[in-house]
Amino acid sequence: MKKPLPQLKRVAAVSLLVLAGLGAKAQTFWTDDFENTGSPSGSSIRTPSISYTNGSSYFNRINKNSPGISFYNLAAYTNVTGDYYWAGQDQDDANTKQPEQSITWTEIDIAGRTNIQFKGKFAFNNDSDAWENQQYPGSTFSHTDYIILEYAIDNSTTFTPLIHFKPEDITAGTGKRLSRDVDFNGIGDGAAFRPSKAFAYFTQSISVSGTKLKLRLRVYSNGTPEEWAIDDFSLTQLNPLPVKLSDFSASKLNNGVKLKWQTTSETNSSHFQILRSANGKDFSELGQVASAANANLGAIYGFNDPLPLAGTNYYRLVQVDLNGTKIEVGQTAVDFGLSDKVVVTYPNPVKDKLSVVFPQQAKTLTLATIDGKICYQLDLKAGTLQLSIPTESLSRGTYVLRTVMADGSVSSKTIIKP
Repeated sequence: MKKPLPQLKRVAAVSLLVLAGLGAKAQTFWTDDFENTGSPSGSSIRTPSISYTNGSSYFNRINKNSPGISFYNLAAYTNVTGDYYWAGQDQDDANTKQPEQSITWTEIDIAGRTNIQFKGKFAFNNDSDAWENQQYPGSTFSHTDYIILEYAIDNSTTFTPLIHFKPEDITAGTGKRLSRDVDFNGIGDGAAFRPSKAFAYFTQSISVSGTKLKLRLRVYSNGTPEEWAIDDFSLTQLNPLPVKLSDFSASKLNNGVKLKWQTTSETNSSHFQILRSANGKDFSELGQVASAANANLGAIYGFNDPLPLAGTNYYRLVQVDLNGTKIEVGQTAVDFGLSDKVVVTYPNPVKDKLSVVFPQQAKTLTLATIDGKICYQLDLKAGTLQLSIPTESLSRGTYVLRTVMADGSVSSKTIIKP
């Protein structure tokens, strides 16, 4: 029987900490836009391991108006800031050079600074699935392609990961696209770059203290079309965060996800927003949790996501001040492994009617909006292996079709209503 239900109340939580300002006042104190003058800024020094151009093999600063390099399919980079950027491809140059090349920035002054945010543009050729990853189980590749940005403080020779890009999950002998390696496990699990070769900004915080900062970019590219580029790097001093986290974690709870976080101090905090994404890029709000009263010494919070998406769920935690200022204080990615029993849906995108075919006996079927508002909930009779759902009244958008099987396993499908 079909049961229209009200939107479920969602209540909080999170395993990887990221601090980033969304609305705080900030001061940019270092830049490298790769232009002719003033780059990098201050007394810092940019030192590449090598600089050369040989047709489709290169590692060099490029002028977008006269590149002097051979682009794959003649496609140049877009969204360039200014006239210059740094780019590379096939860096071993027919085995005459090393496939890994690097750029190191030294003497970046961070004296008196603790809450620093890196921001920079990255672009890749992701149209040809040429990037290789040795680390994926069953891979037959002899190496892993990567783009790694890391940092070290003062005289330390140990570099800490900042932003990594690695090839996605791959099957043996098959190349894939580069995407952000959110959890630094060697396999790209963030959103893959689309459109290909279009510059996009990425940010990451550095919560350290010291006098001098070193940045190092390492890139492994030994073939074509393994094209990549960087542009418009900067470091910004953020204001002290009104909320300090000591823990941010996520865990599976029955068929949902339990989010938890703990603060050690809060100042003028109104509430927290919880957002979720299927690709690590496009986020929608799931709900809000009010800040605890008298939380000067911190508090513990929780939030339940009862309808997680199939595969990886990306969560953001945003703190909102009493004056409405928003600051992202945490982010995590959780792999919600769902049933491998495939529920078939068609057509998708759907217009008037969605057909659903079950691989075995199913108990319930739920169709909900991406933010959790349930549109339909169906109790399935024994022997039901196929049905149709009317969708003509649905608004345009993205929906989640969730099926609970008789054996308790769960299948989830994304449905598009154009």
